[in-house]
Amino acid sequence: PLASTLIWAANDHSVAPRRLDGGGEADDADSENYEIGELLGEGGSAMVFAAVDRRDGRPVAIKVARADERGAWREALRNEAALLARIRSPGVPALLDLGTTAAGRLFLAMPRVEGATLNALIETVRPAHPRVAAALIRRRFLSIFLNLCETVDAAHRQGFSHRDLKPRNVMVSGYDDVHVIDWGLGGPTGAGYCAGTRRSDAGNSGGTPGYIAPEAVRAGPERTDHRVDVW
Repeated sequence: PLASTLIWAANDHSVAPRRLDGGGEADDADSENYEIGELLGEGGSAMVFAAVDRRDGRPVAIKVARADERGAWREALRNEAALLARIRSPGVPALLDLGTTAAGRLFLAMPRVEGATLNALIETVRPAHPRVAAALIRRRFLSIFLNLCETVDAAHRQGFSHRDLKPRNVMVSGYDDVHVIDWGLGGPTGAGYCAGTRRSDAGNSGGTPGYIAPEAVRAGPERTDHRVDVW
């Protein structure tokens, strides 16, 4: 069942689910509206596929929730969809579609970002560089960091927190535009945790070890605010 803090999401008619038909390994590879391509990434809760919207030829990304007995990943994806529908920022992917696959799995569609994660960019510059090159690299990463701060600040000003900010959840395009992804653990700032929390599922406070704010671990996310993203 939805947590009480997610009533706002359940009542959002702008993200009412629609049916996606099809079949295949991607749980429905080709559909009436989407031609599913390669697997872009996957985690414990969902898989993300490259796709093309057959209606207008637009490249999109399709995120499909994995099946689980208690439906926690489905609710996390529904929560993410509700946030993407509400947050207005160039750095937050827009919700294009929400529905269920032929196998009954929830999916959402969003614009496809061509680029790399911030984590991947950091890994490419770990080796030593000449001083001039290092200065240019620092300048580039400072620019990326400022763009990231502007995106997160925009979400905070609209009353929402991400709660799982880390380099793997930041996409950087070829023009160094920043896109914050994976909002499944997010929610209204100061309104408690969301359906995507893994606190009750795995006995922890959600988030990622090494990045989660100490107060979220000690006091629980329901007692935190937007400062967990600043951490």
